[in-house]
Amino acid sequence: MAFPSIQIICEKCGGRINRIINVKSVKDILRPFNGRCNSCGVSLNPSDFDLHMEKA
Repeated sequence: MAFPSIQIICEKCGGRINRIINVKSVKDILRPFNGRCNSCGVSLNPSDFDLHMEKA
């Protein structure tokens, strides 16, 4: 059985910020990155995220 995973993607550059298996809040996911995209450095606001689901 495969577990669903969640990818957090920067809207500005398309870089993957993180991929997780456990559901966490966006704020908790961004904390290790100091609230910034680790690809382009743009400041990320947790309230600006949308949820998009795709079947893998």
